Amino acid sequence: MTGDESSLRNVLDKRSDVLRYLSETSARKPELVDELPISRSTVDRSIQDLLEVDCVTEIEGRYTATKTGLLALTEYDGLNNL
Repeated sequence: MTGDESSLRNVLDKRSDVLRYLSETSARKPELVDELPISRSTVDRSIQDLLEVDCVTEIEGRYTATKTGLLALTEYDGLNNL
């Protein structure tokens, strides 16, 4: 596994719940806090981590999963269901 793959896997291990939510709809940070059982600081860290590995994008304060994020989540779920 390359460093990039390892980094992506580590992010998905910790942040897949946020990415999964954003794979279905776009949301602002306060919406994520309201909808997910995590704190505001965890939402902030999750978004930052997911942005760094190109799994989410931000447009006018709304976050949504990228194609990379959708593919990564699909692969991650497949690996975890083996």
